[in-house]
Amino acid sequence: MNVRFLSVDDVKNSRYMREGNKNLLLTDAGAADTIALCGVLTGAVSTKYGPNISIDDSTGSISITAGTFNKKLKKSAEKLTGKFKENKKEIYLLIYANPYQTDRLYLNANYDNSVLEVDKEVFAEFHEMRKKAGKHLMKKAGKAVKEDKEEVVKEIPGTKQESKRTGKEISEKEIIELIEKSDKGSGVKIDDLPEIEDKIYELIEKGELYEPLAGRVRVV
Repeated sequence: MNVRFLSVDDVKNSRYMREGNKNLLLTDAGAADTIALCGVLTGAVSTKYGPNISIDDSTGSISITAGTFNKKLKKSAEKLTGKFKENKKEIYLLIYANPYQTDRLYLNANYDNSVLEVDKEVFAEFHEMRKKAGKHLMKKAGKAVKEDKEEVVKEIPGTKQESKRTGKEISEKEIIELIEKSDKGSGVKIDDLPEIEDKIYELIEKGELYEPLAGRVRVV
């Protein structure tokens, strides 16, 4: 088993390939027959092939079919589907899946323990490991290290990037207005606002903002 810890964005920017009897995903950091993803459960529906699970890791969302050839995993994933429909709290999942392709790329989870419920701390640790492993493999292959989308610092008017020039600190009211203006429906990535991240979490604690998904924030 050749596993790669990837983000959803990594998967979407990879290419499927068939080598002998193996289904592989060709990523920037090399080929893999098994993909590890970690994100928040955003959707779960039953299909004739097994539960179809959707997760979002803040770089994007993707769906994975679980238990197509594994009755034990299928039963476990069906319980998650029921829990998702009943529970309004965030459910974090660590998923190991295999790629295959027909008219488009599919990911299928079939090993025992391929779909594991984890906590927010594991989610953070997973993505820290993913970034470090990706940079290591890219350097080893002699490739330029691609800056992770989550780490891109955007020039957003109203942040400290602007206050450094004006000497004026952004207020809580301005932060709320900025988030409201930048929100296109799924929240604003906290990582896109690194200069005011501390204030964002203060506003979350005050109940002015909330996280609809891990790493994203919206105005209450």
